[in-house]
Amino acid sequence: MQEARPIKLFSQDSFTPILPFDESNPLDPEVQSDHVEVGLKVNGHVINAWNISNPKFHSFFGIGEKPPFRQTHLYVSNPFEKGVLEEALRRKIKSQIKVIAKRFVEGKVNIQIIVEGYSLFYSDLIKKVEKLGLNTFFLVSHLNNRPTNWNERWNVTALMINTEKFTIHESQTFFSQYYDREDFDKGKNFVLPYAIIEDKETREKMIIAGAHISGCPSQFPKTALELLAQTIGLIFQKTQGEIDIIIAGDFNTTPEYLEKGLFPFLPPSASLIKAPYPTHVNPKSHAANYDQAVVILGSKETKGIYKKLKEKHLSAASQALIGSIQKSRIKFLSSQD
Repeated sequence: MQEARPIKLFSQDSFTPILPFDESNPLDPEVQSDHVEVGLKVNGHVINAWNISNPKFHSFFGIGEKPPFRQTHLYVSNPFEKGVLEEALRRKIKSQIKVIAKRFVEGKVNIQIIVEGYSLFYSDLIKKVEKLGLNTFFLVSHLNNRPTNWNERWNVTALMINTEKFTIHESQTFFSQYYDREDFDKGKNFVLPYAIIEDKETREKMIIAGAHISGCPSQFPKTALELLAQTIGLIFQKTQGEIDIIIAGDFNTTPEYLEKGLFPFLPPSASLIKAPYPTHVNPKSHAANYDQAVVILGSKETKGIYKKLKEKHLSAASQALIGSIQKSRIKFLSSQD
């Protein structure tokens, strides 16, 4: 008797169709974002990245060919009306702040990369971390040095670093604006916060950067990836390529496209660490690994061993989205029979 092989539900490199969520295909009520966290463990430290889904843009969940979240609790049609965010998404915002702060204070996460944050979120997060008893941390973002044309509605990518564990030698945020060839030449922001840090125990140095690449209709943002490669090159030159660089966050494209659009411009020591689960559902109801980590090994001998963070170490909200995606994929396959 031939042994039954398990069905491979997802393509780790490309797009995998699922059914949109609705009453017959419900989204777990614990889900708080259209993104799952990704994480790395290095020398006993955890680096975690999460696109929290800026509440001001939850109206976008109604847009797309087959919007997966249109009929779920994530969709808010009028987020800019006074009081709507506080009422419709109050639980989400409070829960995300509580979860991120608690895990950070307990040492389950030592460097937290937050994508699609915003000024008030970070203000409340800092208060929560301090209330839980931790004062030794630093937030790296362009809120520290706002551009002259600052807009409060902009997404803010940030690094929250535990300074009990790490010494910060330098921190900065690259900010520029560009015209996206893949999105009808729309003007967009490019933001990359980074820090050169040193492990206080091992004295190992590394560079941490938080990525949020703007998406485009083709799902292959070549212009933004080229800009990211140029910026990484500047950081690489700054340290003469001696120390490891870790870039984690939301790349708004798949590993397959990252290999085509980013890696040809990176040093040969660059590698992609893919999450072993789908991390996002795009407006076409395709699950994909948009949230990833790129590691570039420096020329100096390093003791860093980079391991993927397993699903069980993620927040309940992230685990809930993974579960919902898996169930929806199975229903999609059944509907094709």
